Amino acid sequence: MKYELEKLDKHINHDLKELIHQHEQNMKSIQQWVMQLTRELERVKMSFINAAFGSQSESQIERYIQYHQVELIRLTDRLNGCSSDLDNSHALSIQTYITQGLVGLKELLTFIENHFSRYFNIDADIPRSYHDLAIPDFKSRLHIIHKLLPKDSRNQTLANTILLPIRRLVNGKAEESLTFRKLMYFKKLLKEIEGSLQAKPLNTDLSPYLMSSMIYMNFNSYKFFAHCTGLFTRQYQEKETLTEQLDTLAMTAKMMNQTQQKPGVAYRPKRSSLRHSLISWIDEEANFLMKRHQLSLNLPARDTAQPFKLNTSLSVAQLAYLIRIMIEENIILHRNQREVLTFFAHHTRTKKAENISVESLRTRYYNIDTSTKEAVKDVIINLLNNIRKNS
Repeated sequence: MKYELEKLDKHINHDLKELIHQHEQNMKSIQQWVMQLTRELERVKMSFINAAFGSQSESQIERYIQYHQVELIRLTDRLNGCSSDLDNSHALSIQTYITQGLVGLKELLTFIENHFSRYFNIDADIPRSYHDLAIPDFKSRLHIIHKLLPKDSRNQTLANTILLPIRRLVNGKAEESLTFRKLMYFKKLLKEIEGSLQAKPLNTDLSPYLMSSMIYMNFNSYKFFAHCTGLFTRQYQEKETLTEQLDTLAMTAKMMNQTQQKPGVAYRPKRSSLRHSLISWIDEEANFLMKRHQLSLNLPARDTAQPFKLNTSLSVAQLAYLIRIMIEENIILHRNQREVLTFFAHHTRTKKAENISVESLRTRYYNIDTSTKEAVKDVIINLLNNIRKNS
């Protein structure tokens, strides 16, 4: 497939250089340069559209678009760098036209991002001009968030942990380059934090609101994960009895499971989600507490393998929903939901699952689909019909 940026490359790396180094500026030549650049940008845009509807394979189109994306970023950075080549006599007469050219290149990149999103490489570094525009916007948003934050040290520490990557970027101390993906994520993250702070009632603890927002935004930073687990540890260790500690952890896990996560969004896309990592940590902590309690009583750990399991015609999802109904209606009075689900997982088998995992049962306990509700409803109706028949 044809390389479409050859003329743009000449306009920026050759023609513009000649204009910049002329001793006397010819305004007509500069205006003509801008017009030629604009026409060429439109031609390139149409070439991309034609390529997308051509006979090439998906992989060919993807390579074609991403290659041109990389080259457009390079040309944008080069044109942005031309500003530094201007002396005082050139600055006023040509800077405006360079800015027009930058706007045109950015519009072409945005066009690719919006219309060829399947092929656009969001992990590519952004052009320097994008970076220069983003930093003032981030500074402004950080200032607004700082004014909305409560002044107590606990809430300040939480917010500082979340905002650390953006503050490093603003202060020029970022450990990694800024990609399109990270730029979009940081913009969404700041908007979400600002919304959470504005929605929070006065004189209330900030932690639940920001925690929920960070799970929604999948802010799977190791530092934030460590902050959350430290908070959870302090909360359950304030309780005196093992039952109270397990209840505290179970309620925290329930809150995690019931908090929505924005699809396709993550601070670190290749890591486990924040919600999954926190729930796994809570499970490990609860298991540790129970095993430690058994050892303190000098009792051997209970063997979960039983002589037999109850066979049921229900699916795992239907069993989980039925357990939930019985707990909510006080048929099962045991307070610790985690222990109830563990008991049923160890002592029950379904038609398709010889061994039910506690995690699978718990996931379906909190996430119920319509078909499961209808199936359990039919079971209960059949039970009622059986009662009427035998009464």
